[in-house]
Amino acid sequence: MANKKARQQEIINANKRKYDMAKKTLKMWPAITAAILVVAVLTVFVPFVDIYNDPNVAGAVNPSANGGRPFVEIGASGWNCLEIFIKNDYTSAESQLAPFYYHVTQTGGEPFVTMLATATFVAVASIVLSLVTQAVIFFTKVHKLSLITAALDFIAAAAFIVAFASALACSGKMIPEYCSGNPACSVRSFALFPAIFAAGAVAIDVIHFMKCRQVERLGE
Repeated sequence: MANKKARQQEIINANKRKYDMAKKTLKMWPAITAAILVVAVLTVFVPFVDIYNDPNVAGAVNPSANGGRPFVEIGASGWNCLEIFIKNDYTSAESQLAPFYYHVTQTGGEPFVTMLATATFVAVASIVLSLVTQAVIFFTKVHKLSLITAALDFIAAAAFIVAFASALACSGKMIPEYCSGNPACSVRSFALFPAIFAAGAVAIDVIHFMKCRQVERLGE
């Protein structure tokens, strides 16, 4: 009888150690997600829209431009788009989106430019909120909140994709207007870079939440 009780106590102690270890490892998940989100924020510095001129393209107008080397004519980074949205400044000389706004508006595509800036704001705001929530999770150990961060990171990823699509949608308006149909010109966007990192954060959030549920079951 004593051996049976001792065995039961050993099992209880082993389960407790397993639960404590699993619970302790949960705190690494918000740290991992936060690191990914910081990288996503840093990649917002990449061009979200620009006009790339490659004079070496067949049929290029003025192939000797910039010594025949490819160059960026005009463009705006994600942070430029964010600042423009906050200031609501699409038309001043200081606004990097002004050329896009004017030329795209002339052909009826102005919503693409404002959508680019708006989507950028939504994406960055979602990441900031997610980072704050990750900090709350880390210090309070309320790991169920990872479901909220997953939703915020999903919104950020989707908004970055909308920004990417909006930038490329300017192509049909900018090339005929600003570039006068020059085949050397193309509209580019690298907004997919932060979108990829935000999507990665969603995956980690989901894993975090599943691990949280497993730990809860161990503690029952």
